[in-house]
Amino acid sequence: AMVGKETREGAPCPLVPGSVPLRGKAAVKAPANAAGNTFPSKWGWRTFSNPARTDGLELRHWEKIGLQHEYAPSRFNKTAEVLKYTDDEYVMALASTEWSKQDTDQVMKLAQRFELNFILVADRWTGPPRKTEALKDRFYGVQRKLAELKGLAPGGADEHPESVLLSTPYNADWETQRKAAMQKGFSRSKQEDKHERDILEAAARIEEKQRKRKAEQKKKKSST
Repeated sequence: AMVGKETREGAPCPLVPGSVPLRGKAAVKAPANAAGNTFPSKWGWRTFSNPARTDGLELRHWEKIGLQHEYAPSRFNKTAEVLKYTDDEYVMALASTEWSKQDTDQVMKLAQRFELNFILVADRWTGPPRKTEALKDRFYGVQRKLAELKGLAPGGADEHPESVLLSTPYNADWETQRKAAMQKGFSRSKQEDKHERDILEAAARIEEKQRKRKAEQKKKKSST
């Protein structure tokens, strides 16, 4: 390593740190050969591809020689599984007076394309004006009916409580109320915030007094 000023012990202080030994669990031993001598790892300029891409793009990076593994970030290549329907299934179970088949098809395609990000789905929506909650309600309603129709969850939510799609259906009305309450909270003035904090603090003091009173009464009963 390059050296600069001397340390307190008189040894030169490196400008560029060299190999610093680690202690404890963080210590990493260098591989040893048959004679017991350690040697540095060998690295190679390797070609790699990302399994998530479909265009066959190949890039290069440094990789430790002897380690043959899939491109590490590929484990994050998760795609949303969207149930499909046929024309007969749509007519039999999915037809709606509020939604045409063309609009329903568009919701399904956009939801799969943007990985269920309904903010993007609403942004790219080209059908009649609809709120984000309406798009989500139609998508999850169709998925729920298809799961029951195709027998993917026989018995429904009672026998499959682990299925969020069945046990916790999307509620557009509740979502609308939740957003309205959140917007109301964001639009409050400082005086309103202070007034609410004062009320909560007063309520906390009252509860604390009640707990102390109950504890004293219990103590008196136990002593008599």
